[in-house]
Amino acid sequence: MKYAVYLDGKIIGKTNLELGDPPMGVAFGNIRFSNIPSPYEFFRDYCQKNNVSISTEDADLKMIMTGHIPGLKVLNNTDIEIKGVGGAYIEGMEQEFTVNILGIEYPFYGEEFPEHCKAYENQFKEKRSKDHL
Repeated sequence: MKYAVYLDGKIIGKTNLELGDPPMGVAFGNIRFSNIPSPYEFFRDYCQKNNVSISTEDADLKMIMTGHIPGLKVLNNTDIEIKGVGGAYIEGMEQEFTVNILGIEYPFYGEEFPEHCKAYENQFKEKRSKDHL
């Protein structure tokens, strides 16, 4: 896992930020939590205590989607924060949660996530190839 996920200065897990939407400056990825037995309860309680909005919640499914969490930070392996103008939020259910960072600005996005940019560009090359057949 390339990125450390922090909440209020304490590491809560790691992620690869393996997915993205380059035109929107979005990166997201699954979180492997450290010592958090119930991520749903952890984030529900955190949001309630810290006045963070919850967009969607279902206690039966243990599902939650938070609003922007100001204390949520994702740092790369050189301790540079992956910042987005739209902030970072959490979504998921049971043990499968993702961290989402919205509005990462260029040129930083392209430097940090060249694989996302290449995959995005390749989808158009593939489409053009098929269109010419």
